[in-house]
Amino acid sequence: MNKNHSNATRLAAIKKVLFNDERVTDVAEELQVSKSTLYSWVREAKNDEGLNDDLIICALRQKLQVATEERDTLIKALVIFAKELN
Repeated sequence: MNKNHSNATRLAAIKKVLFNDERVTDVAEELQVSKSTLYSWVREAKNDEGLNDDLIICALRQKLQVATEERDTLIKALVIFAKELN
């Protein structure tokens, strides 16, 4: 496997393991990273407060985006149902 992984690959892998609760084995296979490398990245991320904060912010932004999209969908449905009642 390739020993030179981009920061984007590293962050994506860490996020999948720590925040999406995906298995290290599955993520390593998907991103073509060795399991031992991924385990070391996760261990480093847990000890690196700055990286951990960045990952938390990223995860919260994604959750906010999903919640916003769900809210917008519900508002549109409400408008449709309100029109049907009239």
